[in-house]
Amino acid sequence: MFEQELEELHSLSEIDLIGKKYYLETGNYLSRQTVTRSMIKQFVQLGGLLAYMDDSTQYSDNIAELANATLKQESPFFNEESDVSITKSTRYFESFEHSHNYFEIQCVLHGSAEYTGETGTFSMIDGDMILVPANTVHGLRVDGDSTIVNVGIRRSTFEEAFQDILSGSLPISRYFRGALAGRRKDSLIFQGALDPFSLELLLMICHQQKTGTTDSGRISNHLVQSFLYYLADHSTEENIYDASEFSQDKIWEIRAYLSSNYRTVTLSSLASHFHFSESYLSRFISKSFRQSFSQMLQNIRLQKSCELLTNTTLSLSELCELIGYSNQSYYIKIFHMAYGITPLQYRKRHRKQV
Repeated sequence: MFEQELEELHSLSEIDLIGKKYYLETGNYLSRQTVTRSMIKQFVQLGGLLAYMDDSTQYSDNIAELANATLKQESPFFNEESDVSITKSTRYFESFEHSHNYFEIQCVLHGSAEYTGETGTFSMIDGDMILVPANTVHGLRVDGDSTIVNVGIRRSTFEEAFQDILSGSLPISRYFRGALAGRRKDSLIFQGALDPFSLELLLMICHQQKTGTTDSGRISNHLVQSFLYYLADHSTEENIYDASEFSQDKIWEIRAYLSSNYRTVTLSSLASHFHFSESYLSRFISKSFRQSFSQMLQNIRLQKSCELLTNTTLSLSELCELIGYSNQSYYIKIFHMAYGITPLQYRKRHRKQV
């Protein structure tokens, strides 16, 4: 059921195809620096946005200015009969940070994406959803042909849908109260929350949006209320995070994993373990730890080698194998660069009776 809606959501739009063509030619996603004036005109026409822009915006060469001017309005995304909109995130574009005065739930139907909000940047994978409060600056970078669906909800409808939850004691009740009052601008992550039932509800909303009958708006409103109630009822402290909590948790989880798997870990295996893309993980480590993945791994290995030099009688070749280095000369070189002495000199100075 709703196979056609699902197929349409996964398909590439004409704007996606422009981005993909550029990516195949250059190896890069389109960005505010690389989007040309002719591309901007195409995007305006393909998106049917001309009617919603004033003269100054129409002739702007700044894609970020164009996006913000459009997204600040509700008219391009909501019709008069409905308080709900369904859109797809554009593929093959770098993230354009923006804000709007309606709530939004971004759902990863397939693949992955990198979300940037006011409290940090993090990766989303299949089944993840993120709630973005109104007037929150955010952006999304979709990985390749991944499918991310955005459910826009007018503020009035959002508040009406959550009357019971706002006064309740569910894990997210306090968050919603703060978001509606404008006190919270941090987005809320629901890990793996897009299960088969919530996906079915999402596709039903898509179907009503496409049908466009006189009752479609009213039905869409009821469906999104069911979607929100289901999301709230099936959320626990374990599977919801605000962005800052999410980042802090991941920082310590990554550090702990590296400390336990330093001998064989690679950037690829670490990214796979945490379900991140390698490019996102590399940026996350650099930002969180102020050093690259290779620098961080090297420091952990050297620290471990210091422990082994002090507490064991292992030969350097045996020690190198234990900490993950196959080249003994390289190990001695980087050890000397880090500590100013050789490993054997370090052992003589710090050796304990073993």
